[in-house]
Amino acid sequence: MLLRITCVDPLDNEITEICSFHGIRYDKMNRSVVLSTEHTNHDYVIPLEEDGYRMLVVELERAIEEGRNIVSLEDGKVFRCRRGEKRRTEFQSHIRVVAEKQRPENSED
Repeated sequence: MLLRITCVDPLDNEITEICSFHGIRYDKMNRSVVLSTEHTNHDYVIPLEEDGYRMLVVELERAIEEGRNIVSLEDGKVFRCRRGEKRRTEFQSHIRVVAEKQRPENSED
């Protein structure tokens, strides 16, 4: 599954990226969600309370079960950070997952 993310880079510039979703975990020490992708030198970090993380996992699981190819993360800030780097910022209550429509298997678009 691919993720479409508008993220904030270390210079506070916003840029949209599309990358392969490899996993998600919650960093309790920093109260942040960490999204892993094929990018080996950085992670996508979302400052989010643990309840928000649980809701995000449910939404991502639903998109996976439905066989969605692309999901967008919206209504929140996602930070692109070097592996192990921590960003201090305001916590968010949630981030929304928007699943793209599934393209038919025999589509030639």
